[in-house]
Amino acid sequence: MDIHGVVPEEHEFAGQQRKSRFYAMVESYLFRYLSVGISVTDAMSNHFREKYPSSKVRLISYPIMPSNIMVDNYEIPRHEDGDKIHIVYSGNLQSWQNIDLMIDVISKHISPDIIYTILTGSLDQMKTVLAEKGLSDSQQVFVDSVAPNELHKFYEKAHYGFILRDDITVNRVACPTKLVEYMFYGMIPIIKSKNIGDFDTMGYDYLSLEDFSLQALKAQKSKKNIGIISSLKDKSEGTDIREYLLNEFESN
Repeated sequence: MDIHGVVPEEHEFAGQQRKSRFYAMVESYLFRYLSVGISVTDAMSNHFREKYPSSKVRLISYPIMPSNIMVDNYEIPRHEDGDKIHIVYSGNLQSWQNIDLMIDVISKHISPDIIYTILTGSLDQMKTVLAEKGLSDSQQVFVDSVAPNELHKFYEKAHYGFILRDDITVNRVACPTKLVEYMFYGMIPIIKSKNIGDFDTMGYDYLSLEDFSLQALKAQKSKKNIGIISSLKDKSEGTDIREYLLNEFESN
């Protein structure tokens, strides 16, 4: 089975209790008979080992890498705009993104030295939220909707990226595409909880929301974060899933 998430917990978080119970039964049944499971993080594999200790399933992790970064390379450039600090948010307004919290943080830390760029497919909704916080006319906050193949233009400039996930199981086992892309471009994630997938174990650079201040921000990127994503790319490229599965079934 290809395991991309913790479905019962996801529905429980969304307040869909009946669906959560249904998928919990399905999941429990599967893990009684499952031989091989491929999850996206070691944290996810450990979650299932602890949840189903009697299961004989063999679990491996296979990180999901966005196709664009699998063919690209990135080197930290010299910026042409001096010491301006660029902070981005890329995403929509789902509840787990904690958009209201992010906008509150931005509104309290407006500075001529910081440029906030919000990239979203929910453009009108985001503009409404910004207007409610008095940020619609701010010269330091920009909101736009761009094609996926244009995101790199903003990521290459950015030093930080908002990813305000709560400390819950769904996020502890995840490998968010957005976080992978942020780190690939040397950005330092601004986080609510550091426990996202395997990244804390791998020692990633981050800025906790508790420490967010004008003094803490620097116009610099993280070589460490670039290196972490490089190692995940190597792992993804070096894992032959077909060969792994054939060896597993031949050994059984």
